[in-house]
Order: sequence, then C-alpha cells, then structure tokens
Amino acid sequence: MFPSSEFEDALLYGIIERKIIMSGAKKNHNYLLVCKGNNYEYRGQCLSGNSIRKRFSDLAKKLKKDTDIDLTRFSPHEIRHFYATHLITEGKHSIYDISKFLGHGEVKVTIERYYHFIKVETLENSGEEEALKIYLSLATIYEKGEYLYGCAAAYYMLEKYEESLNYCGKLLDYPSYEYEALILQGECFGNLSRRREAIETFEKAVEIKEEGEIYYNIGVCYYEENNLDDAIKYYEKSIELLPDFVSSYINLAVCYSRKFRVEEGMKYAKKAIEINPHMYEPYATLGSCYRELGQYEDAVENYKKCLELDDENYEALYGIFMSLFTLSNKENSDKVDKYKKEAEFYSEKFFRIHGDKLLGTKKEKEDITYVGYTHLTDETGSLDYPTLGKIYENRDKYLEDIENIKKAVDVFQYFDKPIYHTLDYVNVNVVKLDKSTVLEMVFGDFRIVDINSHVKDLDKFRKLYEKFKQFRIQLQYEDEIFVMDCLKNISIIN
Repeated sequence: MFPSSEFEDALLYGIIERKIIMSGAKKNHNYLLVCKGNNYEYRGQCLSGNSIRKRFSDLAKKLKKDTDIDLTRFSPHEIRHFYATHLITEGKHSIYDISKFLGHGEVKVTIERYYHFIKVETLENSGEEEALKIYLSLATIYEKGEYLYGCAAAYYMLEKYEESLNYCGKLLDYPSYEYEALILQGECFGNLSRRREAIETFEKAVEIKEEGEIYYNIGVCYYEENNLDDAIKYYEKSIELLPDFVSSYINLAVCYSRKFRVEEGMKYAKKAIEINPHMYEPYATLGSCYRELGQYEDAVENYKKCLELDDENYEALYGIFMSLFTLSNKENSDKVDKYKKEAEFYSEKFFRIHGDKLLGTKKEKEDITYVGYTHLTDETGSLDYPTLGKIYENRDKYLEDIENIKKAVDVFQYFDKPIYHTLDYVNVNVVKLDKSTVLEMVFGDFRIVDINSHVKDLDKFRKLYEKFKQFRIQLQYEDEIFVMDCLKNISIIN
C-alpha cells in the first residue's frame, strides 16, 4: 500500500485539473475523473471502466514527470481500496455510507471484506439498530471480544436485556473483557428487577477493579429493595472512591430523609448542591427535609430552586403548594394573602400537570377518600369518633397500600382486631381548595394522596378531634378493614 501523503498529492492534482476541465463542460456532476478531450460534447463527462484506467494512467505518468511522485505501479482499484480503508479506520462515517460509496449491493459484503479494519466508532455512527446488525455479522464471521461486547451493548441500548445477557455470558470467556461483561450483565439484571443477581454480579466486578460507580450501582439495587442501611453503606463506599460523585450524595440525602434522620439528609443534599448547583434533585430533597421539620419558608425557597431547573417536578410542585397553604394558615403571619395566592398558583399547576398521575385513569367506580366520623358501638355504649380514610374499589391496591404502610412504620395490632397502633411518624394534611380538597396521609416515607375528597363532615371531624385529641385512619375494601388508631398529628387548612 502507498503512503497517504502520495494519495493526498494525487488527489489534489486531480481536483485542480478537474476544475480547469469542468469550467468548459456542458454539464456539471460530482465525479472526480472526467474526460478532457477537446470535443465540447464529451469534455467533462465522467469516466468509467477502461476510460478510468486510461485516465488514471495518464494522470499518474504526468504526476511522476512533474513531481517525481510515482503512482504508476498502482491501479484505480488499489486507490479505491485505500480510500475505503481510510474512511473505515478513521471511524467518522457510517459503515452503510461507506458501503454505498464502494457500490456494494449489501453492507454485509463491505463487512466481510473490511471487518479487520472496522472500529467501534464506525459502528456507533450507524445507529443502534444498524450497529447491532453489523456487530452480529462481525461476530458470525470472526468471534472476538470486541464484537461480542458490541452485540451485548447494542442489545442493552435497545432495552433487549435478555439478549444482552446472552452475549455477556459469551463475553465472560474472554479475560480481557470480563470486567466490562460483568458491569453490563449487572445493569441488565437491574433493569429486569433481578436485583439480587445484579448485586452479586457487581460484587464480582468490584473484586476485579474497585470503582465508585459500581458501588453506587450496588447501592441503587439495595435502595430498590427498600434496604436503606445497605444502600447507605454502598453509597458511602462510592464517595470514598469518588468524592465528587454527586449522584451518591443525592441518594444518601434521600435515604437518610426516609429514615427520619433529616439533619443528615440535609447535610448530603447541601453537599450535592455544593458540587453541582445545576441539578434539581437535591433542592427537592432539601425542600422536603425542611417541610418535615416544619420550616416551611425554607422549604418553599428550595422547592422554587428545584422548579427553576425542572419546572414540572412532581415533588417540588406538590411540596411547595402544601407548604404555602400551611404558611397561609398561620394566624400570626402578615403574608397570608401572598402565601395563599402563591399556593393556589402552584396547586393549579400541580393538578394540571400531575392530576392524572395522582388520580390514575378514570373508571366507572372510583376510590373514595373522606374526612368525617365513625359511629362506634360496644357493650359500654356508643359514640361518634373522628375518622378519615379511603374506601377502595380494587382489593390489590388496598392490600398494596397496607403492605407499604407496614414497611414504612412499625405497627402493633390490638389483640385480634384489625386495629393497629404505631409510635412512628404518621401525619395527615387536609387542604381545602376552592374546587377540591386534598387529603394527604403520611406514613413515614409512604404517602396516600387524593383530591376531591369527601369533606362534608369536616366541621364535625374538627369538633370531635378537639374533644378526643386524637383520630383514626381507616382503609377499607368491602368488608375488609385496616384501622390505625390513636393518631394525633393533623393539619387542616381552609
């Protein structure tokens, strides 16, 4: 093969000569080699076949005479092959474009002839679907780690995780690709919700090479299993290796907040903001921490910062309008009207954007949330007792919510009755808007939220709550009932 400098000189020489010839041509086109005869009808027409070989031979002889660059020993086919190889090894063009340039009927022909020159960059420029086809062809022709990894990665990008796992398994036979295969395998398991397998696979990868991102991935798996302690452990390991890895700080803030270690959660959220003030997540978490502490003005400030970066953020929109309504309900506040107007603005935006997500799709029959009272009777007599809760139309959803409550807070049962007590954090917020009412039942880090709650007996609930200084939450599906009693924390905002 000839040096690229010789090819470049020849190409420049040809382009200059072509420009002179085409200035007097009848019709323009994009072919390089053209007829240079004196006949106006043919001058500037593209050359092919024997004409190309003759034209190239003339060009090479003239170049040798004028510049001492000898291309006479090469053929046009070699020039073509050189240029194709140059394009492929450069990696800037799609293999499909190169195949069309060469005039191959199928891209498979190009792959078979040039597979030993093809780089990953060339395939990445072809798009995920096309790259996968090419990698599969390459792996069939010549099974080596680079192509098997390409198949696994392309399947992963196309969210075909089972197929990706298949190629990851093959890749494990190549020691130089074992680490990459384990990481990709772990990510596939994670996306398939096979978290235990994901954790085991990531731990094998860590034995080969410790990296902060892998500890972070393990932490995510534990978090998704609701194992906050182990999630925290691995997020902290991630930070030891990557002190500025902001995602670990964000997730640590969420974990500590969920464990009601709010001050620690705030510390990590602030650190995340210090590292990268342009991410919305830590502002939302920090806002929720301040709301948890009852510092509503600080909560609003951080929710607003979150919304500057993500103006439809669910947590921030919900938290800000609930915080503002709470502030507007304070008798000693000189900003009541301001808070109320802002609260109405953000609540309208929240329900306009997230109302469907909150309520789900409309059905013929819907769940009912309410605030009122229950008439209780036993051998000692009867009384009306302040009660709020939810009546379900779907038993699976009823059981799912009860399971989530029991995960979020420790409960103990009252003898063999469906009545439970807890010493953990349970809080209720009732916000009466102009056209609807929001009922928020907070069980630790689990919330049941609904709008358009039935609150016609709200005044009686207030009076009964003032009398008994406690209330109950009652969840019900037909004859099945779950009651959490002796609760004290409630905020009612008109």
